[in-house]
Amino acid sequence: MDNSTIVLIGILILGYLLTLKQNSKKREEKLKLINRVRNLKAEENEMLATPKTDTKETPQNLNPEGVTDGEEKPDLDEIEDKKPFTKREVTQDMIEVVQTLAPNLDVEQIRASLQKTGSIEKTVTYYLAGEEFPSADE
Repeated sequence: MDNSTIVLIGILILGYLLTLKQNSKKREEKLKLINRVRNLKAEENEMLATPKTDTKETPQNLNPEGVTDGEEKPDLDEIEDKKPFTKREVTQDMIEVVQTLAPNLDVEQIRASLQKTGSIEKTVTYYLAGEEFPSADE
């Protein structure tokens, strides 16, 4: 073997090792992001599960299922609109999660939507439904 062959083999081995290292970094970043999403989802579920002391007016004639006698069950959208809601402060992690799922949105658009909805899930749902987000200039 001459020197050029040895150099070529060395470069190929080095390139292979660098590729492996880069792929492992990407895998770690994905796992961190997945864990962040799970933690945020768990926090959101925990916040929804804790009873609120400042509830809005509730009808006294509701049976345990929440349906009044002789009326149809309300739509899920109506129930969501009526339940007490406290908005959380928008964090960088929340923005990163939405930006991962909607990369063409600006950070300011995502922040405005998160402030409006208070939920990553609703913001992503609006994006996937094709809702218009205000531009960063507005």
